[in-house]
Amino acid sequence: MKCVKCPQIATLCCTDPKKAAYCKPCFIQMVKHKFSSAIGKRRLYKDGGQRETLVVYDGTNAGAFLLSLVSQGLRADAHKRLTLVPTVMVLLKETDKAVIDSIKKEVEHIKECIAAPWLYVHIAAVFESNISDPQTSSDIYGVDHISQWTQLLTSCSSSSTKKEVEYLCSNILCIRIAQKLGVHKVMLSMSADELASTTLSSLALARGPSVFHAVNVVDKRHGDVTLIRPLREISEKEIALVNRFERSDRYILNVQKDRVKADDDDQSLQSVSRDFINGLIMNGFTGTVTTILSIANKVQAPATSRTRCVLCVSTYNAEEGGRYCSSCASVLDQVGDKVLLKQLLDAICTVIN
Repeated sequence: MKCVKCPQIATLCCTDPKKAAYCKPCFIQMVKHKFSSAIGKRRLYKDGGQRETLVVYDGTNAGAFLLSLVSQGLRADAHKRLTLVPTVMVLLKETDKAVIDSIKKEVEHIKECIAAPWLYVHIAAVFESNISDPQTSSDIYGVDHISQWTQLLTSCSSSSTKKEVEYLCSNILCIRIAQKLGVHKVMLSMSADELASTTLSSLALARGPSVFHAVNVVDKRHGDVTLIRPLREISEKEIALVNRFERSDRYILNVQKDRVKADDDDQSLQSVSRDFINGLIMNGFTGTVTTILSIANKVQAPATSRTRCVLCVSTYNAEEGGRYCSSCASVLDQVGDKVLLKQLLDAICTVIN
């Protein structure tokens, strides 16, 4: 079989239903084109748009790929050059000090890949009611709140609630850090597989009104900060292959490799959604991810819903002046430590107000 792009023998295929086959160089080019197309079609850095961007790096397979793409894009020829001005934020979620120190040492060895400011921010920084500039911190910003963060998650009634709290707080923290830095674009490393899983779990959590925005390439619901998900059309399999071919897998943190094994035994709504999708793909339904994301494009809130939830920014009908949509209210009810929960919500709401 010949490559669909050149006369060479095809050895690789993508995961879409067309099953187009490629040689190795064309496969790499095809995958990278999805990234540049996601940005280029929406003219995110054209027409005088602000180019300062907070690139969120979490050390995952997709995170390593995004780091590599930005690094290569900044060094490309003039007509292909990525014109963004990056600040890389290393987002940490580990709670063990020894592991955190190990991550920091790992990152120090790969920082030269992008000549830009690098920040270390722990997700526990979401407890900060008055976010200070992380660039002025010599340590990992937010580590002082790790005990609070750990206690909050421990008090959650289920793994599903714990992961949802972590997901919501991650988005909120990225937006708050960007606002503090005066940056109006945040680039996230969410692959097609992860976004498809997010779609299913969001629907199961009655978050239908937010699905369209939560898994789209561009999410403009957050005021002056735009969330960008440039890997939306790229599968985890494609990412893993290109990472291996270009040695970008050296940017995957060791803690993430260990976490994949640990998550196998963790049953939650989010993990079940992921396993359900993977099961369909393994059984020959290769267009599952594409189909789910296509459906997500068609799910939107009614035009009459004007109130936005403080946590997930979904639109909903507020009957009694509530600050949260029914889905977030349900999640909050399942957090046991109400004192810490109040501290967290006060910190978040102080900024929003």
